[in-house]
Amino acid sequence: VRSDDFDWKNPPPNIDKKKVIIYQTHVGSFMGDAKNNRRSTFKDLIDRLDYFKELGVNTVELLPTNPFEGERDWGYLGTSSTAVAEQYGFTDTDGRWVCGPEALKRFIDAAHGKGLGVMDDVVYNHFGGDYNNVYKFDGQANSYYKWDVNTDWGPMPSIDQKAPRQLIMDSAMSRLDDFHFDGLRFDFTHPIHSDGGGGAAGWSELRDLNRQIHFFHPNAITSAEEFPNDPIVTTPAGPN
Repeated sequence: VRSDDFDWKNPPPNIDKKKVIIYQTHVGSFMGDAKNNRRSTFKDLIDRLDYFKELGVNTVELLPTNPFEGERDWGYLGTSSTAVAEQYGFTDTDGRWVCGPEALKRFIDAAHGKGLGVMDDVVYNHFGGDYNNVYKFDGQANSYYKWDVNTDWGPMPSIDQKAPRQLIMDSAMSRLDDFHFDGLRFDFTHPIHSDGGGGAAGWSELRDLNRQIHFFHPNAITSAEEFPNDPIVTTPAGPN
């Protein structure tokens, strides 16, 4: 569903960044043990938005919403780093299938209607999964991967090359522009900038991501999963 085809009804909430209270959840297992025999969907989350409000949180952070292998997965071994999982779609009251992208937009729009912000967990430290479609680019001489730098989940993207850097940038901006996410949480950033990983190019990519995000979306929240802790991750990048 193109962003201009969706009828957005609710503006994003005005949440003080110093007062953000985040509830992290995985869409597919949100229903918990009682209904662990089936996968939950964005419809299940929409139906329980009042539950989040009652908890006292003001922002819902979703584990990766990109497609993944099989029926159930946290999303970190995605089959596409830029799309939305069809597994989280649902059949509406008219019997019409609501595809993954539209289901996500419906959830975010409904959450905004309740005064809740929504963040997405994005994975740029690797393009994991045996069937990630980025593998198809350029055949065996795939320039999107640093084949000599492996994480525990697969090779890193070649963030020292223009095309992979732009792919990551476009993916992040699409989450904010097309889906109206209120912020992004960057999964495990250490490999992106570590000496044995992306190095200086990784630092540059992280700075460029933050600059572009906050230039076009000044109110967006960005956070990073970083360990061991490095204070530079939370140091403002500056104008240059």
